[in-house]
Amino acid sequence: MDRKETMQRWHAYLNKNKIYYVDYLTDQKHSLTMRFEGFDNAPNQVIECSIRVFEGYSIADCFFDEIASQWVRNHPSAMPQLLLLINHLNEFCFPMPNGGLHGSMFFVPRFYVSENGDIAVTALFDTNTIGLRDIQETVTRILPSMMNGLSKAFFAVVLRAKVAQELYATVDDLCFEISD
Repeated sequence: MDRKETMQRWHAYLNKNKIYYVDYLTDQKHSLTMRFEGFDNAPNQVIECSIRVFEGYSIADCFFDEIASQWVRNHPSAMPQLLLLINHLNEFCFPMPNGGLHGSMFFVPRFYVSENGDIAVTALFDTNTIGLRDIQETVTRILPSMMNGLSKAFFAVVLRAKVAQELYATVDDLCFEISD
């Protein structure tokens, strides 16, 4: 399936499921950004996801709204602890299969903080081996739920209520629930 057909199928899926989205075309890059409301742990109860479609693969990013980015920017002294927590998630909760080589996992989430303060998770999908419906369900259900579940830990660190090491067991339990 080529990029154009994939994007048409994304539009149909989002419309059918009544998911609010905005279609972007910048610098020859086409992406869809979706907005999900009602996530009780997320700032403003909002989580957003974007999907970029390329030939043979897609990249999804899921992140909190602007208020969360402001919190991160307003608390720069919390960044080392936030990065410790994110590194723990990437290394111990969601390690790369086979040392980062192609593995049998459906997707491996990678958490990061962007330069403008977005706490986000990204996922790369090989569209030659993974069906579009599986990708759509992951982007619209699994990734937002994952971010919602980890939100309390992220912002406990950002708002200086806890240090990263105090949250390792909590996030490990959440990761175990997510991967089941």
